[in-house]
Amino acid sequence: MPKLYDHKNLLLLLFYLLLSAIFASCLSKSNDEKIQKSLIRDIIMEIETAFNRKDLDGIMKHYHVDYLHFGKDFQNQKWEWQSRINDYARIEFDLRNIILSNDYAIVEMIIYYYDRDSITPSFYTYEPQTSGDLSYFFYNFREWVIFGNQRWEKKHND
Repeated sequence: MPKLYDHKNLLLLLFYLLLSAIFASCLSKSNDEKIQKSLIRDIIMEIETAFNRKDLDGIMKHYHVDYLHFGKDFQNQKWEWQSRINDYARIEFDLRNIILSNDYAIVEMIIYYYDRDSITPSFYTYEPQTSGDLSYFFYNFREWVIFGNQRWEKKHND
């Protein structure tokens, strides 16, 4: 009578368990990536809504207090958004891609700026190439925040 748990069966069982764990891990990572991208996408949409409501605090709540982007800190960025709110009636984001790398993310998008009573954009920018001030995210152990590129040097316009 054959043994129920001989070496061959035990190794086969361990192999199937290991294979199952690897497969489950891959599914988990794929699902986690989708969730993280969805969270970032939601933030971008919340900023669009806040801008269109002229809600500066609603925009800035997504920025980390240590934000730094090409020499602009949190306060500079707040002034920049206030200026945009004053200059444009509404804004629209067209998300193209979200690149995740551990606790960091880069959002690629087109930002459309509209004047008052305009149905076509006054102008648009490709991000992060144009400014990128809204493109660099960091996961701070509980939520995604806009962190900037953390560089002091000014952007060179070639």
